[in-house]
Amino acid sequence: MFSQIDHFWQILRAVEADVVFTTSWRDDYPFDQLVAFVTAGGGEDLAHRFIGMVPSVEYADRSAELRESINRAGNTGQWILLDYASEVF
Repeated sequence: MFSQIDHFWQILRAVEADVVFTTSWRDDYPFDQLVAFVTAGGGEDLAHRFIGMVPSVEYADRSAELRESINRAGNTGQWILLDYASEVF
């Protein structure tokens, strides 16, 4: 399932960015468990970089959901979006 997780960890170690989950898994798993999923087996040192989850809202696509969340937070900084499901954008 996480066949490219080593590459993700490498990216996180190379940039100064925190991570917010947008995955639909946020409806099924608590935040701490999601962090454990993506840091187990070598990325445990990155756990502190995971800072939250985008709230689920009723939009047709995840990009609209993400934009709304960013606008609500007033975030004007740089960010990276990484998602496994391009069809939701």
